[in-house]
Amino acid sequence: MARRGNWVLGETICLMGNGKACSDDLGILVSSDDEGEAAQAFADYFIGDKAQAERWDHFDLDGIRKGDPAMEAFVQRLQDSDEVKIERRAGLNCWEAAIDQGWTPYVKSLSRRVRKMLEQTEGWQQSVSTFRVAQSLAEANEMAQIIADLHQGRWAERGINGCFGTTSFESFLLKAMSSLWDESDSTNRPLVTLVTVNGEPAGGLIGFRYGGTLYIYLTGMNTKFFEFRPGWQTSFCSIREAAALGCKSVDFMRGDEDYKPRLGGLPHVQERWIIGGPRWRSKLRNWAYYRAIDIRDRVKAYREAKAKKGSTATAKPSSVEGE
Repeated sequence: MARRGNWVLGETICLMGNGKACSDDLGILVSSDDEGEAAQAFADYFIGDKAQAERWDHFDLDGIRKGDPAMEAFVQRLQDSDEVKIERRAGLNCWEAAIDQGWTPYVKSLSRRVRKMLEQTEGWQQSVSTFRVAQSLAEANEMAQIIADLHQGRWAERGINGCFGTTSFESFLLKAMSSLWDESDSTNRPLVTLVTVNGEPAGGLIGFRYGGTLYIYLTGMNTKFFEFRPGWQTSFCSIREAAALGCKSVDFMRGDEDYKPRLGGLPHVQERWIIGGPRWRSKLRNWAYYRAIDIRDRVKAYREAKAKKGSTATAKPSSVEGE
């Protein structure tokens, strides 16, 4: 966990990997046999130790999988103390597709429309497109930079500063890839893939493998080649590669984009937990925080109602039959 200052929430404790890293399924790293004991120890450390309880105002825990045993035990222990206020917000889903039967059965499970799209991309792979998989860390870093440029370019088209707008994110990603890359053992090596069209980068993917699952962490696409469906090409080829590597499932990570269920993904909810601390200053900040949210929601509702009323007043009356 990490500690940071927040103007509204005060001294805030968050999980490592949240924020711009936008990681999912965050929680306590512990074996299933020790989940309850570890969760209780964490909770008791923050609320049972008076010195520690005086050092924080809020927890802001994002990317928690709903139903995670260790985190559920942690929050239950906090609730039992009656000293903290806990808000659990449902966030975007993660989508996970099963490929444990192999590539061919997986393809058969897809809709007819998606299978037709697969046939189309396979045709392009025989003519204008190529698919590459990084075989060394140097090659992975080179391809990752290309994918980063594609990813950032897509956000720039929308006028939004993407995650690579901060140097810390790029540094984090490259360090994560480097620490997980094992030249002698490819079992859990990161999967970095790139699709080119007529020799130019068109789409790419950076994924991490763990416990038989490929987690698709980041993708990029060049809209210049939109007619060749670079996003779909990248997804199809990368899932096929994951199946060949023995992965049992593919996790498309957080976000409710339409392509994820079309690729066989099933949803599981991610949550964000805002937990107010036990000290009086924390409770005051917590009151101010929820008061500000209430005011914001009221203002928003008022503006929406006013806009709706205005649009109704200016609308032309519909013609009535017989007039």
